[in-house]
Amino acid sequence: MSKSISVKPGETTAALSFARDFMDAKKVVGTEKTRAVLITEEALIKLSEHTDENASIKVSLRKSFGNIYIDLSAHGEKFELVSDKLINDAFETGYADEGFSVNT
Repeated sequence: MSKSISVKPGETTAALSFARDFMDAKKVVGTEKTRAVLITEEALIKLSEHTDENASIKVSLRKSFGNIYIDLSAHGEKFELVSDKLINDAFETGYADEGFSVNT
């Protein structure tokens, strides 16, 4: 079962509280919870920068077979959430993939 909330671009507080409450309800604790909330925060900030002014951002969360799924969607311009350069710098690889672009 998934749960969703809609927030205005730049208004991350409600979405992050929603994510923390979801993690608590699903008994997600420690590093797993912290990482999920931090990833959500970073993605929301970047998505807010590319979302149309009057649009809202939909945040959907679900947990299945021990995995946490965070879906963020909004109307706006296309952008890269995670760039090839970021992956290559972090893991010292020659990675190149167009699959990380996000359509909003």
